[in-house]
Amino acid sequence: MQKIGIHLSYWQTSWSDPLTPIFTKAKQAGFDVGELPLLAPQEMDFHHLKASLDRAGLYLSGHTGLGPPTHIPSPHPQIRS
Repeated sequence: MQKIGIHLSYWQTSWSDPLTPIFTKAKQAGFDVGELPLLAPQEMDFHHLKASLDRAGLYLSGHTGLGPPTHIPSPHPQIRS
């Protein structure tokens, strides 16, 4: 069966809001996957986040927005690379 996920920032009012309290909300809303906003991955404690997602019964996914200089489907080969 296909898993259904939600970007956890849906419930954030600010990018700095903690994510772990949101995991239970996502599960209670019927989602299978919690998608983490990866705005500053070097500052994230992925072991803690993964353990918290496991306790909530959610799978983990990640997402970040890509601007024009890093846009994967860009028509310009140097940008795609």
